[in-house]
Amino acid sequence: MKDGYPFLPTLAATDMIFTVFYSWVIWVVMLIACVTGWGRIFEGLDGKMIKEKDIIGIENKNRG
Repeated sequence: MKDGYPFLPTLAATDMIFTVFYSWVIWVVMLIACVTGWGRIFEGLDGKMIKEKDIIGIENKNRG
């Protein structure tokens, strides 16, 4: 590749760590969010956004 693009610097393996770091961190955060439910928002009656799932059951009992 240096033959076709002589102006490019030669990269070492340690130079690539910082470019790959962000994608690994995002992958780990998404995995934790999926497993634990971190950041999950539920939809209650009438489309209201609620944070806890227990409120859905309470609202359903009050309605019906």
